[in-house]
Amino acid sequence: MSERNALALALTIMAGLLVFMYTIDFARGADGHTHEGAIGHFYQSWMMPSNRAISCCHEQDCSPAEAYQKNGQWFARKQHDLGEFTPIDPQKVETDRDSPDGRSHLCGRRYGFNNNNFSVFCFIAGAGG
Repeated sequence: MSERNALALALTIMAGLLVFMYTIDFARGADGHTHEGAIGHFYQSWMMPSNRAISCCHEQDCSPAEAYQKNGQWFARKQHDLGEFTPIDPQKVETDRDSPDGRSHLCGRRYGFNNNNFSVFCFIAGAGG
């Protein structure tokens, strides 16, 4: 086998493995698990604080989050997200119910290739937040 053919085979195998790993992660959910039990029920029934007629979560949009508050402004990012912390619009902060597990949760989606382009649907601060 020539060096060129060996390289092509190696690249094909690596691409196949990446697709396989992405498929597994996609099936489990973006945060590495399916939303079952109390968290799944919470996500399914969570409506946007700014418009109670619209759901916050569409299966993979919500996950536990890292969050902090600075000068009264919340900043958060989804668990396992390596992007920047996103400032949370106060209208997106849930104040009418508590987190079901005491952790912060963030619903939203990262769009495009810019790591800072995250659209927040809903945020709830964890206990003590």
